[in-house]
Amino acid sequence: MSFKSLLENAESHAEEAIRLPCLKRITEDYTFSGKYGIYLIVRDERVIYIGQSDDIKARLRQHLGKGSDMSKSTLRRKVNKTYKVEAEKTKDWIKKCSMSHLIIKETQMRNLVECLLIAYYKERGAAVLNS
Repeated sequence: MSFKSLLENAESHAEEAIRLPCLKRITEDYTFSGKYGIYLIVRDERVIYIGQSDDIKARLRQHLGKGSDMSKSTLRRKVNKTYKVEAEKTKDWIKKCSMSHLIIKETQMRNLVECLLIAYYKERGAAVLNS
């Protein structure tokens, strides 16, 4: 695949992710079609985090974590630091968010789309917690 077609394909996925209408409340038993892809976490109608994973459900469990252990979740650490949420309460804070996802199988494409989405939302003033 040429660089130009790779970028065009990534832009197409990013545009699709931006238009995702289906937001579901985050829970430990979050269910969805597909295993891998890009996910957007939304709080108060604003995208706050964009991630990608080979196993979204397992990654979501890491984000929710247990107790005050935030070692496996950039999201929890950023919520703790940015929103001044106590470590033990970050899980509950995240559970008040919603999430949507887009199935993308190829790791390279997921990485590229994630970067495009982070740049897109940051350029529009969103307080995306990635970086």
